[in-house]
Amino acid sequence: MEKINSYKLAEILGCPAVNLSNINIDNVSTDSRNVSLTTLFIALKGERFDAHDFVADVIAKGLSVCIGSGGAPGRRGSGRKAIGCR
Repeated sequence: MEKINSYKLAEILGCPAVNLSNINIDNVSTDSRNVSLTTLFIALKGERFDAHDFVADVIAKGLSVCIGSGGAPGRRGSGRKAIGCR
């Protein structure tokens, strides 16, 4: 995967950058068990689970960037896309 800067990704997606770290992303995952500092975690809502419930876990693992729905990842409500973590 070609690296992309987290600020550039937020700009491309037209998403608000909420407490976003300036890193170069080199991996993408929808599985909260498979993240690292330079992984983009995408929180998806499925029929049996809602990955937004795991955002606090990936932050604790040192993750810097995630995308989810709501006002900010980990906070549901507004229905807007957001990018960020810490």
